[in-house]
Amino acid sequence: MKKYDISTLQELSHRANQNLEWFWQEVDKEIGIIWDKPYTKVLDTSKGIPWSRWFVDGKTNIYKSSVEKFAKEKPYDTAYFCL
Repeated sequence: MKKYDISTLQELSHRANQNLEWFWQEVDKEIGIIWDKPYTKVLDTSKGIPWSRWFVDGKTNIYKSSVEKFAKEKPYDTAYFCL
């Protein structure tokens, strides 16, 4: 978290609690989720906290973000192994 000038987990936790949208947008960037349709807003609480919507209008496919992405980056590594 050096790029955000955050040196401890406590600092990160405090900043995340102060700005949830910033935190989850940065998590999205760090993980590298592949969006088929980009989200327009990270968090929408306009109908109240119990009805919060995350990554509003975004469309993604977990397969693309977890398998296809890594298959392109490391095509010769084993993606899944089951005994």
